[in-house]
Amino acid sequence: MNRPRKLIAVASLAALMTTGCTGSSTPGTPATSGGSPSVATPTAGRPADTTAKSGPAQPGTAKGVIRVPQDKLAIGDYMPPLDDDRVEIAKPQGWQALPRDSAYLTRFFQTNRNGLPRIEITVEPRTYGEIESVTADNVEQFAKLVAKDLGDLELIENVLPLQIGETACARYVGRVDLKLAAGQTINAERQRLLVLQGGRLYTIDLLVLPNTLRQSRDAAYAVCASLRFGGPPHPAGDGLLSE
Repeated sequence: MNRPRKLIAVASLAALMTTGCTGSSTPGTPATSGGSPSVATPTAGRPADTTAKSGPAQPGTAKGVIRVPQDKLAIGDYMPPLDDDRVEIAKPQGWQALPRDSAYLTRFFQTNRNGLPRIEITVEPRTYGEIESVTADNVEQFAKLVAKDLGDLELIENVLPLQIGETACARYVGRVDLKLAAGQTINAERQRLLVLQGGRLYTIDLLVLPNTLRQSRDAAYAVCASLRFGGPPHPAGDGLLSE
């Protein structure tokens, strides 16, 4: 039996019902559940030069690592170090950062700060079996463990091992229902990139309107390729944001 899609309350996306994805207003605060990113479950589009599949797919992995060259991505300016100086993250070119929120490392928007597309980045202490950091050498194994961890979750795009620039990650995509403040819901899609480094799982979520993933996909890839890890070690479970 497939798991039902989650309803996520996102008051700030109410503007989508009247203004679409353009314009701007004050930001709202997406609700979160269980420490996971606020919006969604997996969706469409394959990396770089491939097209979206149609119809649902079951969890699994494709053979071989898909490589996305960094020189094909538009990486913007770097933000100050985050996660207690463990990581540096750059904005995609043409995107802006949303105000800081304790539930996220950072968030980016393209044109409408209350609408879509949006990129949200979170972090949590996590390992997958004996893997504490994902690399080019173990990313295929990592992707298989991620797929296994998803269980019977229905996916549109299966879990894939990727090498985006110098960053190895697992990727999958799916659907989500966003619940608005007025009690209405809209359908959205989410691409999720998972990067494991030093026993900490960095999740890069791209949230888009249905059938528009390819328009913003490479912006999330640019964020992933920009990740730079360093700084002194910290005990697992420290705060999300550096102060």
